[in-house]
This record gives sequence, structure tokens and C-alpha cells, in this order.
Amino acid sequence: MSLDARGGTTFQNGTFVVAALGFVAQMVPYWLNESRYKLSTVSALLVACSLLVGLHAVSTPFGEDYVQRKQAGFHPFKKSDNLIDQKIREYAHPDERILVIPYNPNVYIEADRLPIKKYHAYLPWEADYAKSPVAGYERDICVDLPKNPPPVIYFDNWTVWGIWKPENFMGCVVQLLQTQYTLLPGIPDVYVRKDRLKQ
Repeated sequence: MSLDARGGTTFQNGTFVVAALGFVAQMVPYWLNESRYKLSTVSALLVACSLLVGLHAVSTPFGEDYVQRKQAGFHPFKKSDNLIDQKIREYAHPDERILVIPYNPNVYIEADRLPIKKYHAYLPWEADYAKSPVAGYERDICVDLPKNPPPVIYFDNWTVWGIWKPENFMGCVVQLLQTQYTLLPGIPDVYVRKDRLKQ
């Protein structure tokens, strides 16, 4: 239950490694007490399964190579630079939180600012969750963001996996950026709340 199952069919990335280590740690003592033949057979099967599942878990969503991913606009991280970090720190005080969307968690670290509560990113499947929350846990950026808009929003206008445009799964945020925020001239992706610019 503590593992974050992703991708629909398998664990991905670190969670896959943790799950594999857990299963191996439980199986080894049991099989060491059995015959050597069983141990070697099961070990070979476990290694084969790990390789097959591992290849799937770390593969791209559509089996694309690097060139295809680049053409589709796939980029897990878009590195900010010193000027972007400096501007974020200038308009968001150390005790204030910012929002980085759709997904660039490295910006929080580089700008030395925390994410707003409940949202460190916002991706299409999170918009789907907002339509059908589980056990009463509401998580809808269209409801929460207008109530407490952060002083700075870092918005990377990225079409997620070359399929989902931000205006299609978080149109309310795009609209909020257009009405209540200003894109800093010459500073890509950094939007500052209009009332903060007047100070």
C-alpha cells in the first residue's frame, strides 16, 4: 500500500525497485530451505520476470525513441536558470509558496520556494481525479487556486506527452493566468500576480 502504483499495469522507477527488493527479501529465506534445484529454477524465473517487467516499467508511454519523444514535446524537466530563480525569489517571499505546472518540481528546489498546499504539479490524470474524488478527498485546482492564488506561478506551456494541451485539462488555470497574472517580460514561463507587481 505504501508503493505508488503508476502506469496502470506495473510499478515504475523507484517504486518498482523497492517492490522487487521487498519480494526478493521475502522469498530468499524460504527458498534457501528448499532444494537447490527449486532455488535455481525460481531464481531464474524471478530474474526473467524482473527483466521483462523492468523493461516495461522504464519504457516510454508509447515505446518512442528519443527523437520521437522530442518531436512530440516530451520533456520530464525543463531546467530553469539563475534569472528565473532570481525573479521567483524577488516576487515570492521566503515564507510564501509558489505553483509550478504542469510538472517541473526542480524549479522549487532551484528557486528555494515551497509548493502551494495540495499541488506541486498538475497533470491530466489529476484533472480526471478532480471529476471523481475518492472518499471525499477533494482535489480540484479550479476550485482551490482562485481561493488562494500564489504570488508566482511557473507555467510551462507543455503539451503533456504530445497529447494533452494545458487548456484542455486545466483551462481554468490558463484563464486565471490571463486575467490575474502577468508574464514577466523576457522571463519565460514566470507569471506574477498583478497586485504583487504594483507593490
